[in-house]
Amino acid sequence: MVIEIIREAISVGKKYQIRVDGEAKYRVSGMFVAFLGGKLNVANTVGNTLAQIERKIYLIRPDYRIVLPSRETFRFRAQSLFRGIYSCVGIDSRYFLYAHTGLIASIFKSDQQIAALMKGGVAALRGDYYSILADDDTDELLITCIGIVFDNYNWAINVRSNGIPTINFGNIIFRKDHPFDETWQPKIKGK
Repeated sequence: MVIEIIREAISVGKKYQIRVDGEAKYRVSGMFVAFLGGKLNVANTVGNTLAQIERKIYLIRPDYRIVLPSRETFRFRAQSLFRGIYSCVGIDSRYFLYAHTGLIASIFKSDQQIAALMKGGVAALRGDYYSILADDDTDELLITCIGIVFDNYNWAINVRSNGIPTINFGNIIFRKDHPFDETWQPKIKGK
């Protein structure tokens, strides 16, 4: 499955369009205020809210809460900023996001890789774009939320002004505990 996330360049607050395997699937909108928190709503294409992403007040380490339609709640936090390790923990499941040098990250469920996240480096007069290549049986809504949280914390460090080109040199990781697996391929249903 391919999840494409496009952040709108000119908008009040944060707005995203999400496509899954080429089909428009979700819209995300809301507001985060610097380090003071905020909320994003993830809705289907007709506007029904499916999930919420809440950012708590933090100074250094990001702290987010993702609430899914089942009311299951996940907490996304940095485990190590210098090593680029983040966790997203729910009641029965634990996900890890490993940022790699450059514009890529890997997403694991427990110790099994389930997705790879790749971000474009230049955005001129359009919003930022990135894609997530994921196993077909992965929870697409949760993985989308994890990608948006990571975008809002990690890649938001870059200076972004509406309509002005931004150059993102990617993650700078001081220790590579989990190198990017270039041979990883997503599991596809029926194969």
